Amino acid sequence: MNPLIGITPSASVDDAPHGSFFRYALARTYVDAVQAAGGIPVILPESVRDVSSLLERLDGLILSGGGDLDPSTFGESQRHSKTYGIDPERDRFEITAWQYAAAHDLPTLCICRGIQVMNVGQGGTLIQHLPDTLPPGIAHRQHERGKGRDEVGHAVTLVDGDHPLQRILDRHTIEVN
Repeated sequence: MNPLIGITPSASVDDAPHGSFFRYALARTYVDAVQAAGGIPVILPESVRDVSSLLERLDGLILSGGGDLDPSTFGESQRHSKTYGIDPERDRFEITAWQYAAAHDLPTLCICRGIQVMNVGQGGTLIQHLPDTLPPGIAHRQHERGKGRDEVGHAVTLVDGDHPLQRILDRHTIEVN
C-alpha cells in the first residue's frame, strides 16, 4: 500500500461576489512531490482537535511553509512589524503535530515555516526579523533575486565532516530553495 503523507495547509479567506469563504490553501508542488514519490497526500485541516488520532493513521508528515508563528508561542510579547500571517489555530495544530511525530517516530519533513514549528515545538525561540539582528546575507525570497519558484535558490555547505546528508548525497554542498 502506498504511504499516507499528511501535509499542513495555510488558512485563507477568499472573497467572492457571492460571499467570503474560509479555505485551506497549499502549493500544488507539495502534493505533486508526494505523489511523485509514490505517496498519497492527505491535507490536514488545522481545526482537528484530536491530532493524535489523525496522525496515528499516517505514514509521514510534512509541515509546510506559510506565515509566521505567533511570537507568543516562543515567549515573545511584542510582534515585529514584518511578522505576518499569524494563525494561532495553525500554530497549535502544527506544534502538537510535531510533538506527536517526534514522540512516535513519525517521519516528518519540515519546510520553511515547518522548521520554525519544529524549533518552537522543541522549546526553541525565533528571531522575528533576521535583517534587524544579522548582517545582510542571502536574500530569502527567490523572486527578489530574479529566480523562479522552481529554480534552485542558493548553495548550502555542510560543515560537519560526518553529516548524515553528506553521507547520503556523497557531497558536502547542496543546492536548496
